[in-house]
Amino acid sequence: MQRNAATVVALVGAVPDALRPVLGTHTTYVLGDDDPLGEVADAWVRRFDEAGPVGELEVAVTTTKARWRAGTVELPDYHLVTGVDDLAPTRRHWYFGVLHDAAPRRIVPVDPDARRVLAALESLPPGPWWPPVDRLLAGIEQRVPDVAVPPDPAVPDPPAPRLLTPGG
Repeated sequence: MQRNAATVVALVGAVPDALRPVLGTHTTYVLGDDDPLGEVADAWVRRFDEAGPVGELEVAVTTTKARWRAGTVELPDYHLVTGVDDLAPTRRHWYFGVLHDAAPRRIVPVDPDARRVLAALESLPPGPWWPPVDRLLAGIEQRVPDVAVPPDPAVPDPPAPRLLTPGG
């Protein structure tokens, strides 16, 4: 599969109105709000928040893997996650636990202000690429969420997210 020559960034969370006109434009960066793992993320969150139907996560994983194998889905170079403090704990762990563990420098917390998003685009850190999607999602139904605190974007080599204990 040939990858896009531009840096592809999935803007996850609230999209500032000032950035809506640039979504999907093809320049140095392709900024989009369509997360190719969104269906799996939603099903994973619902599974562990006890709101998802039985089998939903498995179907989402199977569908996403099939699309990836067919070449109709490609992971973005980065996920810029806005409004991190407003994310429910399980959703926050999806990005700053599950995905961060797979490719720590590819998950970047950012303030939802348009200027901050643009500044983050200018300083995205290089790092190892994502594992293949089938490996990334292998055993995901067994991956139990913790309460994760996202890494500080000012730290050049972010450590693994810190886990909070209940009440701490």
